[in-house]
Amino acid sequence: MQTTDSIDLDSYFKFIGLDEYNTKRPEPNLPTLTKIVEKHATSFFYHNVDLQIKYVRGQPIVKEDLLLSFIQNKLIDRKRGGMCYEINFLIEAVLVALGFKVQFASAFNAPYLPERETSHMVLIVKIDSDYYIVDPGFGVNNVRVPLKFDFETSQETTGLSFEKYQIVIEPNYYQANLTIDDKMLPLFYFMKEGSGPKISDKEKLISEYISFMNSPQEFRVRDWCLYLGGATPDGRFGYWWDKKEKAGFTFKQANNLSAKEKIDFKNFEEFQTAAKETFGIEVPTELQKISVRPSICERVN
Repeated sequence: MQTTDSIDLDSYFKFIGLDEYNTKRPEPNLPTLTKIVEKHATSFFYHNVDLQIKYVRGQPIVKEDLLLSFIQNKLIDRKRGGMCYEINFLIEAVLVALGFKVQFASAFNAPYLPERETSHMVLIVKIDSDYYIVDPGFGVNNVRVPLKFDFETSQETTGLSFEKYQIVIEPNYYQANLTIDDKMLPLFYFMKEGSGPKISDKEKLISEYISFMNSPQEFRVRDWCLYLGGATPDGRFGYWWDKKEKAGFTFKQANNLSAKEKIDFKNFEEFQTAAKETFGIEVPTELQKISVRPSICERVN
């Protein structure tokens, strides 16, 4: 019987298609990490619809939102997908249960801004004397391979033939970038502390999530853009809607092909229909406008 704070490994491995790990639990080594990260990244799609619904309707922002029991029910039982915190907390619980050494780092969407509040998190996994950055929850650009990094020199990891990741060292932080066809896309960064990364813990990350959801700062993921999608076994795809531009598109990209097939949405209603048909996610019409959280008085009334 599972407690509210434990991971149901049997259900998890069945969901991501690694039934052999239910017959015999794997060793906490690099081949295991690589296989789990790839399966995890291609099994749970990202979306920020629930996050924005909660925000605009003034619903309570509490730590229970990120309880493992809630995350398992949402991602596995209801097959609803989720945001970065949910996707990454789930894989952290799996890796720890298998005996991996895992630490957290608070992260931020690139580019670097000193005043930016935390809105993301990544995992740092240690195997023997090597370290790997794990982030299968980074939106539609989720990372489906562990990124080896020694925190001393900038390093590159090739995911598929066209996906090349770099983690570069800046004076105050480390930044992960994705390069496709010589075009560099900044992904996220996490802070330095001394000669290594600034380590966080789960309670601090949850507190940062609550702060992010209540912050007066403007955040793309919370306020004016809607995203659904991520990596699949066959490639990568995503749906996107920009409330400021009142425009959006869908894209598909096959494995080993750098070119994307892109189709613009004619209007918000077409975006809503696509999200419902593909993901089973109903996007309320109220999310067509830039998100504004009601004041306490408005919520009471």
